[in-house]
Amino acid sequence: MDSVAKAIRFTLPSLRAFSDSNHNVIIYNSSFTHETKESAPPSVLAVNLVKTINKAHDSLISIFELFTDSTTSNNYLITASYDKQIKLWDLSTETPSLIDSLKHPKKIDHAFIDLKEEKLVFSDRTGDIFETYFKDLKLTKPEVIQANMDTLAFLTRLDFPNGKSYCVVADEAEKLKVFKYPEIYHLMRVYSPYKQTNFTKILNLTPNALVALLSSGDVALINTDSFVGTEYKAKQLDLKSKVENKQITNIFKVDSECFIAVDDFFTAIIVCTLKGDEIVNEKVVDISDLRIIRDEKDHSASQRFIEAQRLENRVSILIKFESKQELAHEESNLLHKQIKLSENVYFTEFTVNL
Repeated sequence: MDSVAKAIRFTLPSLRAFSDSNHNVIIYNSSFTHETKESAPPSVLAVNLVKTINKAHDSLISIFELFTDSTTSNNYLITASYDKQIKLWDLSTETPSLIDSLKHPKKIDHAFIDLKEEKLVFSDRTGDIFETYFKDLKLTKPEVIQANMDTLAFLTRLDFPNGKSYCVVADEAEKLKVFKYPEIYHLMRVYSPYKQTNFTKILNLTPNALVALLSSGDVALINTDSFVGTEYKAKQLDLKSKVENKQITNIFKVDSECFIAVDDFFTAIIVCTLKGDEIVNEKVVDISDLRIIRDEKDHSASQRFIEAQRLENRVSILIKFESKQELAHEESNLLHKQIKLSENVYFTEFTVNL
């Protein structure tokens, strides 16, 4: 009876959100479509602007969590920011409206959404982990569920086919911590596998593996057995050697079998496909002529990357620019196109054949 009564009200929509430098939130969707009516398989990544929230926050927006109410089909968005605000938005109206907001004492860095329990789990600059519920579309006062931790570099939730779930955090003290979920107060294991090396970002590619970006500029594939067992199992990929020993400074998820690694100046990308915790294909692409970073003072590259989607043996990648003058030159060697999403936001899309 409980399983029937506990119907899941909220689901994930086919929408995406990001912010520009003015802290406007842009909500859009994208999908592969036919280039012409006569073309066989879908071949073009179509991008459509859905909504814009002007001046959503007063500082960098770190969290975007979209969900759909299955009882009404209305879409909602939770945002959180370095302005210490968490906001809940209704996207079903012509102009998105603010439903609820709350003030938090510290800047909010990382989060994940739990649609079954109707709550947002987040961490702030102190490393403490909190939860706030959005049942009845109202935000509850955040409650601390794990305190006195080092500043976190990452926070995620892992769900396994056997029904067990874990909360995994990476801190700035060279540690990877695994908690039982939803009982995050239950610390199950702590790993410190690398000396003088932190985990700076982790991609959840379960059921295959987790991909970890290390402060050493390398990438490691973490076997999921590390979270259900007691031994840390991982392989360092030495991706630096693929890009003339430049530092790998960011990684992005494509899907559960594919991720992208980029060097510190966005001059090359590596598209990696995997099976289990083994890399089965690596494709290195020179993207220097897109001029994603203009000079050494430009630290906005990670904010320029929006998303990547894979269709069979192709990966289409979207890069954001905030003026037409910033767009890649037409003489680029890459096959790319330019998409105007709003008055001040443009995408450059390019395709990588695997």
